[in-house]
Amino acid sequence: MKFLYNLKIAFLIYPICCSAQIQEKIFYNKDLQIINVSDSSIAEYYSIVKFDSTISTNTKPVSFFYSTGELYSTGEMIFPYSNVEQMMGTWKKYSKNGVITEVNTYFQGRLNGKSIRYRENGNIFSIAELTENKLNGIQVYYHRNKNVMCEDFYVNNEFKSGKCYDSLGNKGPHYFVEEAPKYPGGISAMIDFIRSNIQYPKNELEKKVQGRVYVAFNIDTTGAIIDPFVIKGANFALDRESLRVIKLMPNWIPAKTEGKKVKTRLTVPINFIL
Repeated sequence: MKFLYNLKIAFLIYPICCSAQIQEKIFYNKDLQIINVSDSSIAEYYSIVKFDSTISTNTKPVSFFYSTGELYSTGEMIFPYSNVEQMMGTWKKYSKNGVITEVNTYFQGRLNGKSIRYRENGNIFSIAELTENKLNGIQVYYHRNKNVMCEDFYVNNEFKSGKCYDSLGNKGPHYFVEEAPKYPGGISAMIDFIRSNIQYPKNELEKKVQGRVYVAFNIDTTGAIIDPFVIKGANFALDRESLRVIKLMPNWIPAKTEGKKVKTRLTVPINFIL
């Protein structure tokens, strides 16, 4: 099962009153973080935002739509609108054919409370409790026949214990239903790789230019890095060097869901510090 959303969406906000209307177009990465780009082809999402500039700060209903017009998600945001960190309360996501895919609870843009994900047929895939974007408590996965698959216990996003069952309810060995992609040797090895291969651009070195570059990329089912791009840059030279180093990386160990390799996207920050 994939939980990767590569579809571009249109984001429309309908204000209560009709005076002092403002409209702007904003581009986002896959996590709905605003990115500054002139080339819309590198954005995962885009929004057409409409709101009344006279509305005082308050929560207002918001609806996201796929670019083809189907409902993508609904919830509330704090106004005046500035970014998705103002998502509040219960948010529901839908597939293009109208099947619900997720129900999440937010407070100021961070997951706080119950998170429910659904399979393509509408059955529940998992239920989890989160605090400040971190797993806390029991995360339950379900088989396609709705029987419990695994129950994992987390404290502050750290796995503590778990138990798993087959589709008939018989207890078996524990395994992780979802596995994140891994760099060979772990995060420390990735940091060492970046440090060993980064070449500080000469002009920026002389001018003592520093900065942080965020590079996003897909990891396909073979572990290969594809489609890297800068979602938040420092300047042209530092951005270009960051992309060069990311492209040099060896294949990752791909992510898995229910034992099947799946395509995922990651974002890696690269610091240029003198």
